[in-house]
Amino acid sequence: YTRTAGIDGMKTELQYESAIELEIKSDSNMPFQEGRFYTLTVALKEQNDLSGNLYSLDKLTLKVPSNVELETGSNNCDFEPQTTDENGKIYTAKKSFLKRINDECTKEGLQRAGISRSECIRFYKTDIEANCRMIFNIDQNTDTPKFLNFKANAEYSYELEDSFIVTIKKGL
Repeated sequence: YTRTAGIDGMKTELQYESAIELEIKSDSNMPFQEGRFYTLTVALKEQNDLSGNLYSLDKLTLKVPSNVELETGSNNCDFEPQTTDENGKIYTAKKSFLKRINDECTKEGLQRAGISRSECIRFYKTDIEANCRMIFNIDQNTDTPKFLNFKANAEYSYELEDSFIVTIKKGL
């Protein structure tokens, strides 16, 4: 009987506060096992305590451990490979994915969908997900599953809205 330990799980740790929270997750059952494909999702979620809107997503970068491979050749993958270093592999969101996100609420996009800009932002830009299938190669078998370090970074433009009440009184 040989035991092959898998990858224990994924959890998100915020590095700093911002208007958009980045979450790296997988809806697949854990522990992950070597040689099987799992869906990896990078979700951008708007923070509820700010009144504003995501205007554009300019860049989305994902760094995965060296023993994780994304299936970027698939049409269902929103990432493409960039570089590899001793700590892992770096992927960026495909231009087609960024274009799709950024073109949703343009004037032309609104005319096609037949909705208002505020409805479009509420439906399409409050929760954005980039997906790709991933596969693990386990370097060595251990009795205890381990955590791997995934990192994501987003560059975006965010429109803040500020509202206040103006009271108008009839002049004397």
